[in-house]
Amino acid sequence: MAGVPSGAAQCVTNADCNDGNPCTTDTCNAPTCSYAPSDAPGCEPLVVCGNGVLEMGEACDDGNTTPGDGCSITCELEPGYTCEVSGMPCVDLDECSLELANCHDDARCENTPGSFTCTCNPGYEGDGVTCADIDECTQGTDDCDEDATCTNTPGSFTCTCNAGFEGNGVSCASLCGDGIVAANEACDDGNTTSGDGCHAMCVVEGGWTCGGAPSVCEAGACGDGILAGVEGCDDGNATSEDGCSSTCVVEEGFACSGVPSTCTPTNPCPDGQCADDPIAEGSCACSVPGSRDSGGDLAFAAGLLSLAVALRRRSSRNTSR
Repeated sequence: MAGVPSGAAQCVTNADCNDGNPCTTDTCNAPTCSYAPSDAPGCEPLVVCGNGVLEMGEACDDGNTTPGDGCSITCELEPGYTCEVSGMPCVDLDECSLELANCHDDARCENTPGSFTCTCNPGYEGDGVTCADIDECTQGTDDCDEDATCTNTPGSFTCTCNAGFEGNGVSCASLCGDGIVAANEACDDGNTTSGDGCHAMCVVEGGWTCGGAPSVCEAGACGDGILAGVEGCDDGNATSEDGCSSTCVVEEGFACSGVPSTCTPTNPCPDGQCADDPIAEGSCACSVPGSRDSGGDLAFAAGLLSLAVALRRRSSRNTSR
């Protein structure tokens, strides 16, 4: 019989192998067994898991019988490990870098001992193997300004300020001068020029009314006490000969200022100011006749001269007749 010494006894079962006797002539001497022919009963080698020797029937043997380290207690290869050298610890497989994981394209793969995890990227939801985009705009999770428009994008969103506003979308402010009345603007005439009814800060200026977009501004009525537009004065009435005419024009001989306008004569005493004895302070009337200043004397002399010229002309006309 092949593999069996002549005259040697044969093992009947595996339990007969390595029977512990000192006999070396039987077929079960330790630590190996001789084999009987294939058509005769025999014994197999004794396999010891955990001895660090890769023996028949073992997929691995890392020298211990601890499970969870790549080689099981029965010397079977555990998932996620490779055990290439007998007696040495098994090596964890990095499924992420080896592209062995089944994570979604929009998920993050993280290697773990013997396995891996899949987590959906920010802006997506799911179990990592399946991920779907989150619409932040419809779910109210965006941070766009109330005067901005939210637009969903794959895994994120964008914020764009609405017409009439400027900013980054998260913070928007009205744009004065664009001709669009928005937010807290009272007017917007398409420019940032003051004095035309709509101020550079897009507020209606005093004495003006503005409407429409772009805003059209008109000056208020003469006599309302508000100086606006082309008005040279506005004393709060439509009466002439008080310095400010009924069309809000400064009358000759007057100076007007303030709002409402206050008008005063530019020459309060055309006949000359009293030199020493005015009836009251600032009055042009004198308590003693003939006590006016030089300005009054000149005016009086000029008056006499004018009267003399007029009388002479009349006398000449009478003579010629």
